[in-house]
Amino acid sequence: RILLTFLLVVFGWIIFRAENITQVWQYLCGMWQWGTLRASYRFFVQSDIRCTTWLCMLMLVVEWLCRNRSHTFDISFIKYKWVRFVVYYGLILLILALGIEKQTFIYFQF
Repeated sequence: RILLTFLLVVFGWIIFRAENITQVWQYLCGMWQWGTLRASYRFFVQSDIRCTTWLCMLMLVVEWLCRNRSHTFDISFIKYKWVRFVVYYGLILLILALGIEKQTFIYFQF
């Protein structure tokens, strides 16, 4: 259901972004061209992005394993409380370290 929802949202964005049906078809065809797929492959195997890719994959696995818990990062199954705090604080430090660069406001056009 998660994957289906994601795909529906992505295709919905294409429909609302395009000006007509022809442009929707061009976007969809462009997504599945060999050059686009090759560029996606290169994106995930470049050395400067590889760490981020593996971290995202790890987060997806953790989210999938903890999907029935009260929140995603519920690691109460770890016996020692200090280990849980190390994991949580490590995640906070990782978020702070990777989120330092300044981002432009994406809705500036509105």
